[in-house]
Amino acid sequence: MAIYTKHGQRITEQSAHIDGSCYFADTVIKVRAVPENRKKQQIYWVKDLLADDGKAEIEAFIKTLKRR
Repeated sequence: MAIYTKHGQRITEQSAHIDGSCYFADTVIKVRAVPENRKKQQIYWVKDLLADDGKAEIEAFIKTLKRR
């Protein structure tokens, strides 16, 4: 699964997480992650994320993060 920021930086499942501030009602709107080749954690809006297989892959990524 390859998830990217709008600037083309790759985000892995191991570096990403969701906390209470990432939700609006029951919907995940933000993801906290450390992109590859970076050291600091950043916040990314879900609407700005890109994936090789499109929206379905991003939804699967979010679902995996929710289970953790």
